[in-house]
Amino acid sequence: MTMTTVTKEEKLCFLLPCGARVVVQEDKFRESSNIIVTPDNIKRRPTTGTILAIGPDVSEVFKVGDRVLFGMFSGTLVQFKQKPAYRVLGEDEILCTINAAAEDAYLDFTAA
Repeated sequence: MTMTTVTKEEKLCFLLPCGARVVVQEDKFRESSNIIVTPDNIKRRPTTGTILAIGPDVSEVFKVGDRVLFGMFSGTLVQFKQKPAYRVLGEDEILCTINAAAEDAYLDFTAA
């Protein structure tokens, strides 16, 4: 059994993923003003977020603090009252990382 060091960012996350999984905090979803109001259970979910914790078997491609893009229905949604939504995703459910330097210039879209 190998010892892993826990970073400051990982201490802030109370969910510790096992295996090849990551915990992602969902971004707040931006709704346009001309959208029809729908019940919470059928509203669209965000598809971007920030990695808060990484399991021991995740490749070194991902690190805590990375912004990532994932499928709308990927992973397991974990949400508590008055807290942000978290997703527990398998490493293979992450579609790509978001380059922070280019994000403001190019990332103005909503997933279809």
